[in-house]
Amino acid sequence: MIASRLFVLVAMTLITANSYAMRCDGKPISSGYTKAKVILFCGQPILKETFRQEITERNSHVSFSDSQKKTSSQTTKETIKDITKDRWTYKQGKFLRVVIFHKGRVESIEFGGRIE
Repeated sequence: MIASRLFVLVAMTLITANSYAMRCDGKPISSGYTKAKVILFCGQPILKETFRQEITERNSHVSFSDSQKKTSSQTTKETIKDITKDRWTYKQGKFLRVVIFHKGRVESIEFGGRIE
């Protein structure tokens, strides 16, 4: 019983920590925030980069056969998209935080390592 409660407590802490991987002036920064909102809360980053990422999407269509007719078809469509993202780096204490933007909104926040 105690072990299960401890597990739930640890799981909740990890979920909360990942949801707000970055804070600026005590305000959590999370997915979906606009660039303007991040600048308002965190100020200008120490580094701004733009990069391209290739995304492959696969769509499949499958038809099932019924008891009357034995028909089946399979269609696979592959689309390759070249998308542009922005990477902003912030220094927070002895650590770097990297905010990835897609279409002007926060997509993810990563730990950039420790500054010596």
